[in-house]
Formats: sequence, C-alpha cells, structure tokens
Amino acid sequence: MADHQENRERDSFSFRQQDSDPFDTPYPDAAYQKDASRPAAPPRSRPVKRQKHPRLYRLIVLAESIILIVIAGYWILFSAQYPAFRAKDAALRSSSFLQGITVDGLSIGGMTYEQALRVLEGSTEQEAPGLRIQIHLDDMIYLITDDDIPYARNLENVLDRAYAVGRRVTGNAAHTDETQFERRYLSLRQTAEQGLALSTSPGYRHQDVVVFVDKVASLIDRDPVDSELISVDFVKREFFFSDDESGRKLDKSALILAIETALDARRFDADLYATASTIPAAVTKVNLMNRFGSLTVRHLTVSSPAGDAYVRQMVEALNGVVIQSGNAFSLLDTLKARSCPLNTEDRIPSQLASLLFDTALSSGMTLISRQAFSAIDSTVPPGLDARLDENTDLRFRNDLNAPVCFLCYYTPRGSAGKTGDVTMELFGITKAPGESIELNAVQTSSLAAPAEDEYVENPLLPAGTRLITREASDGSIYTTYRVYLQNGREYRREIVCTSTYPALPRHIEYNH
Repeated sequence: MADHQENRERDSFSFRQQDSDPFDTPYPDAAYQKDASRPAAPPRSRPVKRQKHPRLYRLIVLAESIILIVIAGYWILFSAQYPAFRAKDAALRSSSFLQGITVDGLSIGGMTYEQALRVLEGSTEQEAPGLRIQIHLDDMIYLITDDDIPYARNLENVLDRAYAVGRRVTGNAAHTDETQFERRYLSLRQTAEQGLALSTSPGYRHQDVVVFVDKVASLIDRDPVDSELISVDFVKREFFFSDDESGRKLDKSALILAIETALDARRFDADLYATASTIPAAVTKVNLMNRFGSLTVRHLTVSSPAGDAYVRQMVEALNGVVIQSGNAFSLLDTLKARSCPLNTEDRIPSQLASLLFDTALSSGMTLISRQAFSAIDSTVPPGLDARLDENTDLRFRNDLNAPVCFLCYYTPRGSAGKTGDVTMELFGITKAPGESIELNAVQTSSLAAPAEDEYVENPLLPAGTRLITREASDGSIYTTYRVYLQNGREYRREIVCTSTYPALPRHIEYNH
C-alpha cells in the first residue's frame, strides 16, 4: 500500500515537471547562469519626440492668421462694392444708345442701332439738291443728275459716332488713376446728365462719283490700233498695210477731283471740263510704208529623193506667211493649214525648218521651241539646225513691234529634177543704218565615243559575215548665240539655244 502511494507521488511529480516551461529551467552549465550581482534592465518604453524650433512654428501660425485677416477684409470690402460694380457693368454692356443722345432733335436713348436708323430715316425727307453738273469733253457734254450721284444725309456716320459714346474712350489714361472701365462709365453719366445733341448733314458718297466717272471713261477710252500687213504682191514685191488708229484715255483722277470740289462747294449746276490724252499706235502705216524692207536673206541647196515637186510644195507653203506683231508661229500648224504633206523619210522638212530657224532668229524673233538633229548633218551647220516631224515642231514669236512677211522660192538645178536652191527672205521694219544680227554656233564641249560596239543581227547578210554600217563617232555640245553688230563690230550677244549631239558607238550588222 505504501509502495502504491509512493508511486503515485512520483508520477504526480513527473507530471508537474512536464507542465513547467522548459525555458525556465536553469542550464546546468554555470557559464550560462544569470549574474545576481548585475541589476536588471529597465523595461522598454516608446520614444518621446522632441519639438524643434518652437519659435518658427509660432511665426508661421502668426503669418497665416494675418493672411486670413487680409483676405477677409478684402472680401468684406468687395462684397460691399459688388452691387455697384454690377450696375456699372450692366450699363456699359447695353447694346442700346445711351440716354441723353439726340439726333436731329429726336431722342434715340434706349434704342438699338436698327431702331434708331428706322426712326430717323422716316423722320424727314431730304430734298434733292437738283444736280445739273455738265462735263464738257471734246464736242460732247455729259450731265450729272441726282440719279447719277444721290445726295443724302450722312445718317449712318452720325449713328456710328453716337453708338461709340461710352464704348470707345479717347485719350491716354496712363498718367491718371482712372481705369478704362471707370472712364467709360464716367462718359455714360456725363452723357445722361448733360446730353449729347448730334445732327446730320446732306452729302454724297465718293463711290458714286467713281462709278459715274468710270461710266464716262467707258465711252471715251479706246486702245490704239496698229497698222498691219494685209496683202503682198510677190512679183512686184509690194506690200499693202491697214490704217492705224490712235487711242484715247480719260484722266479719271482729275475728273473725280473736279466733281467732288464742285459738290463740296455746293455748286450743283457747275460746268466742268475733262481732258483725255491721245495714245498713238505703236506701229503706224506711215512708218511701215517708209521702212518696210528686207531684213534677212538665206540660201540653201537641197536634194530630195521625192523630187522637185515636193520641194516646191514645201517652199510655197512658207511663201507669203505673215506674222503680225506679238503673234506666235508654228511650222507644223502652217504646213497643215496649207495642206502640205510631211514626208518624214525625206530630209527636206528638217532642212527647210533649219533655214527658217536661221532666217527668223537672225531677224530678232523670239524662239519658243526647237530641237536639234539627232546627229550632225553635213548640209546644215551644227547648232543652226532644227528638226521637223510629226512630234517635233519649230515655234517662235514676233516680238519686233511690227509685222513680218516671208518670201520663199525654189530654183531647180540640173536636169535630174531632185536638186535645187531654196531662197528665204524675211521682210519687216528695217534696222538703223549699220545695225545687223547674226547667229553664231560654238562648240562648247565634246563627248567621247563609247568603247563598246553595237551589234545588230541581219538575217539578210550571208551566213558568218559581219558588216560595219557606221563607225564610232564622238559627240558634241554647241551653244548658239545671237550676235548684235554695229558696222560689223560686235557690241552684244545672247544665248539662243543649246544643241547636244550624242556620241555614237560603232554599228555592226552580222548573221550567224
């Protein structure tokens, strides 16, 4: 029984020992035992923040308080004056005329612009002054009546002036304490208290005077008419010209001034005198008859596979061509208009175009378009050639201030009927004694021939043969000048055109 009791006490002790915290049990090593001689550390507490610069915080709070007081003061002051400001602003924003304004004795205060205009237009009838101004010019008299220049009150100008009151303030407020807003309101109050009386006056519009003078000018002004070449007697080499006519030009500014001066002086029945200047014709018949003659003569020997008939037809298409001053000329259009066929397999069209180019440009014509040959031709000097086909034209313009006329004729040579001489002569106003013009073409650059040959297969050749049909040739660039001479000495030159003749490789035909 005692043993049983001892065992229970032992089991109970074991249970209590297991119930305790194992970390509270002292470690058996003396090195890890607590030192009873050292005092225990005090318990930890939360750190206390230290306040820095307390005087600075007090100054900030004081400044904020002062700002709030100032804002509150301004708000109180503005609240007290705001109703008055709104009343002033509403008065200035009104689109009506201010109170106190009268026009021709009628009050327009409170009216809009349209209402005032309608009331004043129906208030009185403006009597017409009875204009009877007479304009004397040559043997004609042009009468000005009230229908031509209506005479009416300057109502709109007066209303514009009235509407500006209180809206536009003149003067400089830079040296005063008043704002533009206050100055405008002061003008409004003064107008309401003192009043503003405006009145209209009869008058005219400058634009009505200008319209009347333009109408007179349309009856007087005319451009001059130049004399023109109307027919030619090729056998006798006689030329017939039309009459020239001088032009007229009214001095409109002087007439406008005279009319307005009379109206301002209320001379409603004045007699005024206008003038018109005479504009002579640039080309007169007398000048043409006295100075019309040969300007340039050029010759060219041609050979045509088509024969003399075709050459003669081409030459006759150019014979008698007249180009009036300022007009342009097209060689293609001229040949079509004269039903002349263009044989592009023949060199004659391009040779005649080259002759025409030299003749026209040597006489001072202005070149419009021209294209050089694709290669230098022995029959025409390089730089003086002009190609002609369905897509390439020769065009120039007559800027000589006088008409010109071409005379062309063909003289066969030999019995073959395919060779002859072409003569082309241009007639116009002859130059001053000693004056002449020539075309001078100068080579300005060269182009090296390609090193590689050009091969073309020709099945018509015998098998295994080669045939050189063209040797390689260098290319060149020519610049054509128009040279002005006085007694044979050059005094001026200008570039007319530039011609490029490309370098060509050797052409070889072959057959395998």
